[in-house]
Amino acid sequence: MEEEITEALARIYGGRVLDIGTGDGYFIDYVQRRIRSHDSVVAVDISKRIMELYKGRYGAKHVLMDSSEMAFADESFDTVTCSFSLHHFERLEDSLREMYRVLKTGGHLIVEEMYCDGNQTEAQQNHIDWHHWMAAVNRFSGLYHRETYKRDEIVSMMRQFSCVDQIDFYLDDTDIFDKSMLDDVSSTIEAYSSKITQMDGSEELIARGEAVRKESAFTGLCFPWALFLIGKK
Repeated sequence: MEEEITEALARIYGGRVLDIGTGDGYFIDYVQRRIRSHDSVVAVDISKRIMELYKGRYGAKHVLMDSSEMAFADESFDTVTCSFSLHHFERLEDSLREMYRVLKTGGHLIVEEMYCDGNQTEAQQNHIDWHHWMAAVNRFSGLYHRETYKRDEIVSMMRQFSCVDQIDFYLDDTDIFDKSMLDDVSSTIEAYSSKITQMDGSEELIARGEAVRKESAFTGLCFPWALFLIGKK
């Protein structure tokens, strides 16, 4: 699976690259080390905290911007990338239209996104439940964060692009009982629960988080299946 992705990216001349929902920028590093070449990278995120933490990382120019209303000119990027962010976009259709608008004709859209259905193992389902629980806490706190999409929903989002590559993958070398990973689950659930413990109606949500923690400790945790898509405008 990794080899397929590497081969697919190696065929792309990146030119001017835009990374949307950049977060810590890991996908910038991942892509720019595998595509045939690139000239520059612009990284956008809606979070001011993210911008301040990772400004300039991997040689990118960081810009605070909403993906649903980008201030770039039409067809101003050769490549647009987006990693594990689609389920964070409150105005998803607007964000997808903007990706299409700023991408040059003949340019590539590179997307990776985990999905919640399909043939997931118990350990993978635990990861999905953990992620969905964090999303529920965010929504309870007033932040937009929906559950991850189904595979067919992700494919449908790319309908305006010509599909070049479509690769299903997961991290198959993971120790599902890795202590640091399970400790991360516990600490995250504790931290998220502490944020809402004084809020009315939080008891059921907190109990659900504890159930996820116990199930992960009992049957393990593993990254779920994800879809790697390369589309062409």
